[in-house]
Amino acid sequence: MNFFIARQPIFNKNESIFGYKLFYSPFAAVIDGEGVEKDSPLDNIMSIGKQTLSSGKKIIINFSSSLLQNNFLYLKDTFVLVTANNNGDPFKVCRELKRTGYSIALDFRCLENQEYIINHCDLIVVDFTDENAEYYCGELTKYYNPKVLADNIFTRKIYDKAVLSGCTYFNGEYFKLPLVDGKKPLSGNRYIYIELLKAVNTPNPDFEEIEDLIKKDVTITYSLLKYINSGAFYFVNEITSVQQTLALLGQKGTVKWLSWIVLSVMSQKKPGEIITLSLIRAIFSEEIAELIGYINSFHFFIMGMFSFLDIMLDCPMEEVLKEIPISKEIKDALLGIDNEYKIIYDLVCFYEQGNFQKVLEITESFNLAPQEITGAYIKALNGVL
Repeated sequence: MNFFIARQPIFNKNESIFGYKLFYSPFAAVIDGEGVEKDSPLDNIMSIGKQTLSSGKKIIINFSSSLLQNNFLYLKDTFVLVTANNNGDPFKVCRELKRTGYSIALDFRCLENQEYIINHCDLIVVDFTDENAEYYCGELTKYYNPKVLADNIFTRKIYDKAVLSGCTYFNGEYFKLPLVDGKKPLSGNRYIYIELLKAVNTPNPDFEEIEDLIKKDVTITYSLLKYINSGAFYFVNEITSVQQTLALLGQKGTVKWLSWIVLSVMSQKKPGEIITLSLIRAIFSEEIAELIGYINSFHFFIMGMFSFLDIMLDCPMEEVLKEIPISKEIKDALLGIDNEYKIIYDLVCFYEQGNFQKVLEITESFNLAPQEITGAYIKALNGVL
């Protein structure tokens, strides 16, 4: 692999996944700013597979001239983003892409001088870092009523404005923020979930205590047994007891996968992408730690897995981490305090944001090849299929 590629979710109004915006860059473009137009992302996307990259959902990719020159397997599920910065007349570019079979996602700035292009597009992309974004959305809805993607939304306040402006789809970092700023009481099953996370993450877990806590919650029991009997394992006979499941998973397996199951259940009222991204971060962090040579790479899995605890509980991360007996290094990293864990955490976050320049800087500091980082990310995506 000679490229970086990452994905960012696009939500509909129900906070379900519509598709993924792909960040793609050949290494040469990150290193010296060259090679973008010469490089074709299509072959590389096909080599990874759309199922891996988007879990079967739509994808949005930036326009490059190579898109008109190659056969692409996923035309009907692919939106091409056309901007005013692309080479060539936007209307002609849209017409050629349509003829090829792509759907068109048009940057709203292209409409300033060629308003008629809107009739040739499937989606209008409005950048909400623009101070006039709400006005543009209102005008578009009033006169054309197109499907509008609100892009670069960084706060819930801006998200609410985008909804009121008539936008159809939403993209940005806003969904990674807690809904409230304050500690919520842990009642009922939420208390059991926190107690389970405490129990499995102690240095010497008491498996009898863990088993008793699991049995207090039907959903956790069902999910754990479903997991142990899934295609991830190949047992001849069905596993029917919690005790047997814990024995088969072992200590590390129990910490990893019981933590994941508990977090999945805890975040059921949140966008499903939260738990998906938690697992991607967990696997990605562990893979990078192994590449660097950390013996305790398993701890980096836990760091990634717990990185959205504040969102799942709608509680500041500092308050949440007081409840969980994980290592100080992991806690410090998640609270933004510099240490060796935070460097890897930063690398993972920069990668998912498509900030490949920062990714390359950190990668080089560890004497890793960028191909290894892309490979670790693809492995993480495959881990959530």
